[in-house]
Amino acid sequence: MLNDFLQLDFYESGKGETIVITFPDNEIAIVDAHPSGHASRDSITQIVHGKTIKFVCLTHPHQDHCADLVDVFRNFKVTEFWFPIPDLAALSYATTQTNSFPGPIQKYAEEFREENCTPFLELLEEVNKSFRSGNLRFVRICSERQSVTLSGVVINFLGPTEDKVDKFLQAALKSDINTSLSFPNFNDISAVLTLQFGGQTVILGADALKGCWKEAPAVFHRKNISPKACVAKVPHHGATNTFNFGSSRQTSSFLDVCKSKPELTSVLFAGDRSHPNLKVFSEIKSQSRLMCLSNGLKTPTTSNPLGIRTSTARHVGKVQPCNPVISVKIDSTGNVDWFRGRTCDFCS
Repeated sequence: MLNDFLQLDFYESGKGETIVITFPDNEIAIVDAHPSGHASRDSITQIVHGKTIKFVCLTHPHQDHCADLVDVFRNFKVTEFWFPIPDLAALSYATTQTNSFPGPIQKYAEEFREENCTPFLELLEEVNKSFRSGNLRFVRICSERQSVTLSGVVINFLGPTEDKVDKFLQAALKSDINTSLSFPNFNDISAVLTLQFGGQTVILGADALKGCWKEAPAVFHRKNISPKACVAKVPHHGATNTFNFGSSRQTSSFLDVCKSKPELTSVLFAGDRSHPNLKVFSEIKSQSRLMCLSNGLKTPTTSNPLGIRTSTARHVGKVQPCNPVISVKIDSTGNVDWFRGRTCDFCS
């Protein structure tokens, strides 16, 4: 049965992110997945149960984006896996090595990598099982890739470039041999998707950093992506390394490929005490209608009765969710309906 709309559901995910896309043919795609930090909504298996999955997309290997994808592969049929790094064997090797941390620090490096990499390595195991059975197709995400149309929805890829991913893998492997080199940042190769339907554009910014957004307007132009986005998932939980701050004419960010307020709604996942950056948060809030799944700047009134906020202050304890889920429908005529979730008091 065909619907007349594209739907995106953004689920509260603690310090991570979970996005489920429902296409007009009622099939879904999952872009990253991490458990709720507060059991504020259904589990990923409950969300996906009874639905047909078009594809699963992992934007980059950080555990706050992949932890729940393991259960998706274990419990449901997945026929396409979208990911920016084509050499999974090399990535697995580079991720598990701790040779670059000799001496006493190696123990802590191993503990860190076990905590942060175990979900991704478990996911790779499930992905490889599906590959070996012949039931899974790999789709490499890169800006050079042509657009894909699924059920009338045009999907484009803003990043990363193939060259950036190749250099990342080379640097990762070198860091395991040369102890003076640091392991590169997975966010540097974070995948960015745009979806076009009904004459509207949605941008899913994952954890993409400054370099991606500096290049984004040129990529929009080259790929003929139009109009600018009316829905944007804020990149990297609102961190300062997603913005190129300069003078008012030099600042560049994901907002450069988005519409202006009030036509733009931004969705923020910021479920730890380090995010978002106050300056970034203020900039986004000034240029869009902001909806938060969670917000690390939000201070509980019980611990801060005067409501004092400073640029460096962070409260102690878990960040409470603002919304368990935020949902938007875009119909074939371009109408945009935010039917679940609300702008929280702190953001309004």
